[in-house]
Amino acid sequence: MRYALTFALLVSLATLCPGQQSKSAMSNSVVLGMQMQQAVLQKQDLNEMRRILKAGFKIDNPIGCGTFNSVDGAVSVENLEILKFLLASGARPNGGALYHAVWSHHPDVSRQMLEMLLNSGADANYRDCYMGDTNRFSTPLHVACYQGYLDDVQLLVNQPGVELNLIDIDGYTPLMQAVSKRHKEIVAVLLAKGADPNIAKRPAGAVSEIDGMTPLEWAERCAMDDIAAVLRGASGTNDSARPVPYSVEKMRGIAQRIAAGDESAFNELAHAADTLYAGIDYQKEHSRIMSNLIRMHAAFDLLGEEAGKGNTTAFLALKKSMSVGHLSSFAPDALGIAAAAGNKGALDVLVHYRESGILESSAIFALSKPVAAGVEPAINFVGEWLAHRNGGGYGGMVLSTTNALNLAAAKGNQNAQLVLNQFAAQAE
Repeated sequence: MRYALTFALLVSLATLCPGQQSKSAMSNSVVLGMQMQQAVLQKQDLNEMRRILKAGFKIDNPIGCGTFNSVDGAVSVENLEILKFLLASGARPNGGALYHAVWSHHPDVSRQMLEMLLNSGADANYRDCYMGDTNRFSTPLHVACYQGYLDDVQLLVNQPGVELNLIDIDGYTPLMQAVSKRHKEIVAVLLAKGADPNIAKRPAGAVSEIDGMTPLEWAERCAMDDIAAVLRGASGTNDSARPVPYSVEKMRGIAQRIAAGDESAFNELAHAADTLYAGIDYQKEHSRIMSNLIRMHAAFDLLGEEAGKGNTTAFLALKKSMSVGHLSSFAPDALGIAAAAGNKGALDVLVHYRESGILESSAIFALSKPVAAGVEPAINFVGEWLAHRNGGGYGGMVLSTTNALNLAAAKGNQNAQLVLNQFAAQAE
């Protein structure tokens, strides 16, 4: 997220204003303002603040450059005692103070500051605009959803007239922000208050894979089953006939049972894959495809990790998967995980990919893992493979292997650096 001002900038305001003029040339108000700036930001001294106010300083006057005032200062240094004193003394908080209070790194402090500021009339719909552009902004609610601060969200959405569906500078509604950060409780609160679940992420700035997706589409794509179920009901797309996919947790549970020697679990994994890919349209159902990848990798990554630890049952399950329907395309990558962790059998399967019935592309991409981990036989193999890549059609595989070699070389592997040098010389 991009925002115009941070706490660090606020705190640094104490040093921004020039002090070249003598006090005699300044008005009393300016002198008191500079003193108040020190009292709030540096000394954080209530007694000094009381003295300055008794001397005639108006509590809402600027204490630094621009419109930065004492309340802003108290929020920037997160001093609850000073903030409470200022508000009790009649200070009128602006929306900027509320906005920056939500950015606190301490949820409880943020909640207390928000509560005080809202009770004193701060605008819950304040827009923090980027470079003065009123069309590019963020609100306190966007930040609270991004931060995952449930208490802050509840305080804000309970304010009369709060706007729930504004689109921020990055193209997010508060709801989309909460979904993208997997804040389930916040999603539920926003929907209960009437947030629109059908507003898609608007393209803004850098291209994002989430652009054009609704919160439900993104939740489904990322296998956020619990959040997707809530959104599906709110968006009117509940379909009782729709099969419930295997959750990420269930897929990992199946893999754990396989690794533990449960013979029935392997058949369950094959059935789960068949269910996930039943009737899938690879041209149109992109969100379902990505969701399935997350679920399948949840199982196979675990099997790869277990095989890498020396679990023979997990390794044999990966070998068996290479000849079983939808499982076959996930086995090589998991073997790569195992090989990177030192499983020589897994490395042997990948190196002899033709005899193992593995596609060349699948094997090369999988071998990038042990290459990056500095496994010498894998480095030697991809070195030989790169030496014979004179034709086209290998762009992705070459990039994957050279990136892996660069990672190994950066860790001090001289063999990986030698292979890279030889490939660079060959390409000249």
